[in-house]
Amino acid sequence: MHRLLRSAIALLFLVNCTGTSEKPVKEPVTISGYELLHVKLSPSRKSRGVDGEVRNWESAYIVRLITTMPEQEGLHVNFYIGGWKVPEYGGWKGGVYFYVYDPARLKWMDGKPFAYSAGAQPRKDTRIIFTSQTPTSMPEIKESEFYPNRK
Repeated sequence: MHRLLRSAIALLFLVNCTGTSEKPVKEPVTISGYELLHVKLSPSRKSRGVDGEVRNWESAYIVRLITTMPEQEGLHVNFYIGGWKVPEYGGWKGGVYFYVYDPARLKWMDGKPFAYSAGAQPRKDTRIIFTSQTPTSMPEIKESEFYPNRK
């Protein structure tokens, strides 16, 4: 009797674990678009250019990705443009943003797809291709205008 009961419980557990109902798999991250801003930095910032030399940058480009992010705060997400991994990013209410200091990096990124990897998942390319405007046609704003609450 106990053996039969244990077998029934094990079978029930197995059915519940494998699941019979198909649930749609939700992507942990989605990138639905981006915005490119040219900002004047005050004070200037030091960063490496694509040639590896450290420079003082008076202006930078901010790429604001429009994303949805995972609810699990511990899930690490990496963002890419082409083969370049975004080294550091911050959050804003619509997604994430990162700085590009060197115009040569911006030019290199042109025509490359956005991608991401979340947790242990493999890298996933999106259908969104980065295209930059020429710096002369892009309005330059003060960095403080990008951060309205920062002084």
